[in-house]
Amino acid sequence: MSTKSDSSELHSYVVSVDTGFAPNVTNGVCTLATCKQVIREEAKEGDWVLGTNPKEAGEERITYFMEVGEKLTYDQYYNCGRFDFKKPENDPIGDNIYYRNKKGDLVQVENPPAHDNDECREKDLKSNSVLVADRFWYFGDQGPELPANLREKVIKGYKSSSRPGRKKPTKYLDDLLQWITDEYDPGIYGEPRNGFTSSCTCESDTSNDEIC
Repeated sequence: MSTKSDSSELHSYVVSVDTGFAPNVTNGVCTLATCKQVIREEAKEGDWVLGTNPKEAGEERITYFMEVGEKLTYDQYYNCGRFDFKKPENDPIGDNIYYRNKKGDLVQVENPPAHDNDECREKDLKSNSVLVADRFWYFGDQGPELPANLREKVIKGYKSSSRPGRKKPTKYLDDLLQWITDEYDPGIYGEPRNGFTSSCTCESDTSNDEIC
């Protein structure tokens, strides 16, 4: 059933590299805990996040689509216990990698599976927010094509030479949600499009946002 709050917003971006780390769908819970610091900061519970493919992987295709069910701080995510299964010691691509030390500073766990460099850490920590979804569609390497009438409306930079960053095509959320709920049940349909890499996949653009 295609339901949403009247205050729901749609945030759309290009998932340039899909390794299973951001987003992470371990144990059937979709989390966005790294990268996309602006979306993580601006999105609220009840909003929706759409991640689409880069041009070389078919820019008409969806990587994932999630409803933000919870918005947590890094402290809450790391310490509440519910998401221990996303810590690197339990998940080789776990994104639960930031916590607050005794001095009160947000720091990274030792030997994280990704983002183990100053540039990525700095970008991640520009937002102290983790987006959590129980209702999501993750397609990875099996991403379906969006209907032609929705592509220009909801895909960031569709058919453009400049695609980094994000857009908020909120007025088309109803149409997008109706299409995906008619065609697919929520769940996981594919594997990470690029396999796993421990390198930082963030790339800056002029909006000071990254496209990983």
